[in-house]
Amino acid sequence: MRLALGYLPPINCENTEVGARCVNNKVAERIQYFSGIDINTYLVPYARAVRMLEGGQADIGLMLKNDNMPDNVMAVAKVYEIVLSIYTRADVDHLTYEQLRIGVLRGQGDNIIRRIAGSRQVELAEYQQGVEMLALGRLEAVLGPDETLRFLFGQYQMSHLLNPQPLVQFSQEVWLYCRRDSCSPQRLRQLQKAIDEIQSEMPSIMQVTPATYYE
Repeated sequence: MRLALGYLPPINCENTEVGARCVNNKVAERIQYFSGIDINTYLVPYARAVRMLEGGQADIGLMLKNDNMPDNVMAVAKVYEIVLSIYTRADVDHLTYEQLRIGVLRGQGDNIIRRIAGSRQVELAEYQQGVEMLALGRLEAVLGPDETLRFLFGQYQMSHLLNPQPLVQFSQEVWLYCRRDSCSPQRLRQLQKAIDEIQSEMPSIMQVTPATYYE
């Protein structure tokens, strides 16, 4: 099966010669092991992953829960939860929430968008774009997975520009999705059983895999 992953280090990234080094890459590896289904991973800009599922260029996707999935894509199972945060520049404390330009990844579901209702939302193609705009002062804030944003802040050496604590923080579920015409009842059962099997491994995957990426 073809798995679409949106580029999102340290959650989704390129594999190395020694194997998976990001969270969802490792999850895909373990789903393949427990299900017996061959999985080929395609790393694409995050906003394109849903379109690949909808258009038939991918069979399955690991991504944040999305209430706006197209009808030809079905939810298979919840895999784990992730912490999302809104970080702001340190020089915008004088602004009201309604004045904040918050960068949010294009294609997010209403369950995420409603968290920033009332702000000035700016769509992003990738989180790197949002962090760059934040550094340049073209955004006052950015919303994304906490681990990912802190990783990118470190890459851009911009922590001194930011408020150290997030403005808002909440948990969001990560689900496995499948195109309906790619998931027969038998294949669906295989995938669901595999996700059940990896639940006991998720704490170590969440802790160890990002650290592997940083090294």
